Amino acid sequence: RIDAPVQGMFRAATRDADLAGVHVPAGAMPMLLYGSGNHDEAQFPGQGVHYCSGAPFARAEGRIGFEVLLERLTDIRLADRHPPFEWSPSFILRGMKELHLECTATPATTPTPDATPTPATPSALPAAPGDPT
Repeated sequence: RIDAPVQGMFRAATRDADLAGVHVPAGAMPMLLYGSGNHDEAQFPGQGVHYCSGAPFARAEGRIGFEVLLERLTDIRLADRHPPFEWSPSFILRGMKELHLECTATPATTPTPDATPTPATPSALPAAPGDPT
């Protein structure tokens, strides 16, 4: 990943250690930075970004999720009066605080034995916290 959503995790050093020429005393709380791992030239010289073995599964999962989402919602867009984009202040997780979108829901369909889609009762989308609608 170029921009990992989980940036890292703190660990407790259980004994004195030297890592890449840096002394880490017992009891120290170094941070393992996942977000920088795929960019370490010492580990991947001239090969660019490290390739994740789970990438094909993640791509399939994303493709299927978006296919279903786009079947059920149309006209997805930024809300007219969205607040400025803000990232969550965290050393661990990377993500936006919120993303205000608007869309139009379409009725769900249920397949019949002859495979002709029949309109089903549309399900309501849950309102976002603090949304007056």
